[in-house]
Amino acid sequence: MKFTDDLKKKINKIEISKIEDFLIFNNWIQYSVIEDKAKVWHRSESEFDEYELLLPLTKYFKDYQERIEELIITLSNFHKKNIIDIINQIDLQIIDKIKIQVKYEDVNDGTIPITDGLKLFNNVKELLISAALATFKKRKYFSNYRPNEINEYIDSLKLGQTEVGSYVVNVYSPIQLQANQLFESETYSRKVIKLLSQSLKSLKNASDNYKINKKVEIFDNSIDNGVSANLCDAIAEISGERRKRDINFEISYLSLKNEKKVEKIEIKSNEMEIIETASEYFKQDVLLENHSIVGYVTKLIRDENHNEGNIILKCKINNINKNVKISLNEQDYELAIEAHEKQLELECIGNLHLKIRSSILLDVISVKLLNDNEDNSQNLLF
Repeated sequence: MKFTDDLKKKINKIEISKIEDFLIFNNWIQYSVIEDKAKVWHRSESEFDEYELLLPLTKYFKDYQERIEELIITLSNFHKKNIIDIINQIDLQIIDKIKIQVKYEDVNDGTIPITDGLKLFNNVKELLISAALATFKKRKYFSNYRPNEINEYIDSLKLGQTEVGSYVVNVYSPIQLQANQLFESETYSRKVIKLLSQSLKSLKNASDNYKINKKVEIFDNSIDNGVSANLCDAIAEISGERRKRDINFEISYLSLKNEKKVEKIEIKSNEMEIIETASEYFKQDVLLENHSIVGYVTKLIRDENHNEGNIILKCKINNINKNVKISLNEQDYELAIEAHEKQLELECIGNLHLKIRSSILLDVISVKLLNDNEDNSQNLLF
């Protein structure tokens, strides 16, 4: 297909950053950089080695138009879409970007200890999950239950390549307008990112106020802005095991009009202790609905002539050992007895009430044994 004058004008108006975002979201991998002139992109799949893209870093090269046309033709061939569709997809996409930079002397060369690196990526995800949960309902602590919409949103996110400058993680959040939506601000994706920014600012302000008056109740006002124990825990973990790294957040929004807005929030390492204090405060008296706990029965309590009874289940909640008291009906209590005798794990689901010195699982809806393979062998041929 020939590039008409109108198509050439349209291509020339597209920002290079939008082309790069399109490549990232369609699983192209940046292979190399040619000085300050261009980036080379390949496919990650070995069977597509022959596909290579050259993306100029500036529009001021004489052959810029020619290079971009070649790139679009290659994309058209690979994705089996016509040139106009490729151009429209690049031009009309809207992607928010969350840049998270951790700073300390041990990451100045752009590397990070592997344990902290794994925690960093995992807790960036937890950070976004906490914001996604808060769009449904503001709470000081969230259980492990997630609506399908949140799982779908998390699956839509992409990790970009890291950047030079301490250690940087880039997360891309696509905006997908539905048929009845006219503005990107109406989408769930944008609401999550806006709430993330709002919650980070609110936590920062509450932390500053806490330094002055030392009243932990100051954090109560931040709950309505999306701050939760989950958010606090994620931030503390992103700072590293020793909580020594500063964190810079840079959130970039793009509109349909190609207008870009950037918000920056910095959280210093000396604030991590305060943030962990806020997290502990939020967890002091919490009710987690439909929460699953798994552990071992350490105590059985049943009065004579009673069918139902109470148990103590030793389990981990947020990596902390807890002894949870649970009242069970006759059938579930018999399962608890079996779990205790065979030293098997027991899973119980209900409303978990966490207090400073006690934990109780209320309104139990499910109890089942785990790891009971004792009788399975009789059904096997070998």
